[in-house]
Amino acid sequence: MPLGLVLREDFSQVAEATRFWRAFRPSLKAGEAVHMEEAFLWADPNSISMMGFEVVQGSAESALRHPNTLAISESAALRYFGHTQVIGQEMHYVGFPASEWDFTITAVLADPPQNTHFRYDFIGSLQGMNDFSESWGSLKPLWTYVRLYDKSQAGSFAEALKIIPQKYFHPNDQRGEEFAFFPEHISDAHLRSGAGNTMKNIGDPSLLRLLSMLGVLILVMVCVNFINISIARSVTRQKEIGVRKVLGARRVQVMGQVLAEVVVSVALATALAFLLAYLLKRPFKEVTGLQFELDFLLEPRFGFTLLAVLAILVLGAGLYPALRLAGFKTLPSLAGKVFVGRKNSVSLRQGLIFFQCAISSILVVAVLVIQDQLAYIQNKELGVEIDQMIAIPYSDTPELFAAELDKLPGVEGYIHSQRLPVNTMNRDGRVLRKVGDEDYLEVQSAFLEPGFLDIYEIELAAGRSFNPLTQSDTAAFVINEKLAAEMGWSPQEALGQRLVWSEYQEGEVVGVVKDFHILGVRYAIPPLVMLPTYEQRNWQRLFLSIKLVPGMEAATQLAIQRAWQRHNPDREFSLIEMPLSYAQLHQNDQTFARLILFFTVLAIAISSLGLFALSAYSAERKRREIGIRKVLGSNAWQIIQSIGRPFILLSLSSLLIALPAAWWWMEGWLSEFAYRTQLQPMTLVLGGMLMVAISLVSVLRESLRAGWVNPVKFLREE
Repeated sequence: MPLGLVLREDFSQVAEATRFWRAFRPSLKAGEAVHMEEAFLWADPNSISMMGFEVVQGSAESALRHPNTLAISESAALRYFGHTQVIGQEMHYVGFPASEWDFTITAVLADPPQNTHFRYDFIGSLQGMNDFSESWGSLKPLWTYVRLYDKSQAGSFAEALKIIPQKYFHPNDQRGEEFAFFPEHISDAHLRSGAGNTMKNIGDPSLLRLLSMLGVLILVMVCVNFINISIARSVTRQKEIGVRKVLGARRVQVMGQVLAEVVVSVALATALAFLLAYLLKRPFKEVTGLQFELDFLLEPRFGFTLLAVLAILVLGAGLYPALRLAGFKTLPSLAGKVFVGRKNSVSLRQGLIFFQCAISSILVVAVLVIQDQLAYIQNKELGVEIDQMIAIPYSDTPELFAAELDKLPGVEGYIHSQRLPVNTMNRDGRVLRKVGDEDYLEVQSAFLEPGFLDIYEIELAAGRSFNPLTQSDTAAFVINEKLAAEMGWSPQEALGQRLVWSEYQEGEVVGVVKDFHILGVRYAIPPLVMLPTYEQRNWQRLFLSIKLVPGMEAATQLAIQRAWQRHNPDREFSLIEMPLSYAQLHQNDQTFARLILFFTVLAIAISSLGLFALSAYSAERKRREIGIRKVLGSNAWQIIQSIGRPFILLSLSSLLIALPAAWWWMEGWLSEFAYRTQLQPMTLVLGGMLMVAISLVSVLRESLRAGWVNPVKFLREE
């Protein structure tokens, strides 16, 4: 009995339940169009209506009611047929599960939105697939979605689920002990899912919080700069303010004028931001791998949030300059002799620049550390040789296809397996125990042919690989060092030990391999058990790994593709480059590095602009002092030092906070990796010195201009 039916019949809290099963990269054919699909789901008949998928053609209630029926998305219909009027059209399915299947299209669905965790192009009916979908002992990527009568019943429903193993497993069936149910709210699917195998890779909430924090810090830095630039420019507006006051302008009117100017600046900047967001959508996706739509701009809550943020920006950036300008005395303003640099206001502006330099220094150090870790990932020994390896789907005629591979001079060797050693061996979680022991260990599993270890150059720590000539090896195991250690054995002690895998296969350990990375360096190497492939079971031979001769890769790949297509005309050819597959394990880290680099460049630009503005203000405020110094014999270098030294000292002093903060942050980030580089003090020093150098360049222009100016220009009005 399917779990969904059990939930509907036995649990009073459940109004409706449905199941989804993701197919493993099947090929679909319609006419001459053949494609390998990543978004094919099998589902119960009520799935479309229960989940509220938008139906463009057909009926949500009846689309999947019968076996061999299929709902297709609009984009998929266009891809295969060139139009969306496809009700009644036939499609041929080849893949796992179900091997081969002929479908009739009964519904056309609108494409799912980008922000859903449900990614589908096809939904096939689970009717007629009972052997696959109703076995509770089959650990497949099958999800059950439940709609409760009342969301307040979620707690009692989760507690009631504990009775299922007791009720539906025989007392002597130990598999019941393996099963546990942990319901999750569908709103947790994006960022907080605790499930090990989800419809879609979940996002990283810590990254989201970090990017939000950086966005706020950037806005604060922008406000700081606006304040400093406004104050620096205020000395050029003294006479304007004086004239306005002589003509009767009150203090509040001057403030209103300044704030109105800020409102216009913020409005123009917001319009420019929208334009850039639209124009940079595609480059942003290419650089980060992330996609965003601008539909959310039409939502009322976004409008209110935007207005609130803009109001805060206007007040934060404009209020202080407005108060300062409105406070100018009338007669000194007309004479151009207003002194706007009170000690407390100068200290405030210097404190804000200190804050900017500290944030920029932290980000510079972060970029250096992240690049060190990425280089470590790139150069890490994996324990498995993947440089010349590619993988393709299994062939419908394996013997004939193998004969063609033997003729290709660019093929050094090939082997079948259920999983690949990198990026897919973590997709078949099972349980393993010693014979006579009731304690289970969760392990990763993979079926493979003899010779797999040799072609991938995976080293043995003890024992041997599978021997096709040894009958007893059909029930043998090869395990990794991690699994041996978890069982309490050394590699030598593990040989000959008897294990029970997934409660239906008992066998003897014949070999122990040295640990190799299957999940990248972010995660620890998991316990792994490898089993010999039975030739008659295609699901144990999903991939064909091929080792290429160096220097002949391109021509050999083309020859392999042509041979594969001759033997598999109803399926689309796809090729996995193993080095690229390994790189994809760290795609999120690469994206994180690019985002941090972007924020770093932005922060440095803002900080440099702030230093430039403050140095310009300082030079303007000290122009009389500079003139007197030059008349008394000071050279240009001394003038440059008098202006630039305070800012360089400000930048240096910010490192006292920035470097410890950067160390703490990067240690926390590196701790997320099971295998990591060590944080070096010189990396922090280099990052700090880079920021000081950038600060020096930022203030150099105004310092040089002040140092070379004719003193008569400053003193002629005295």
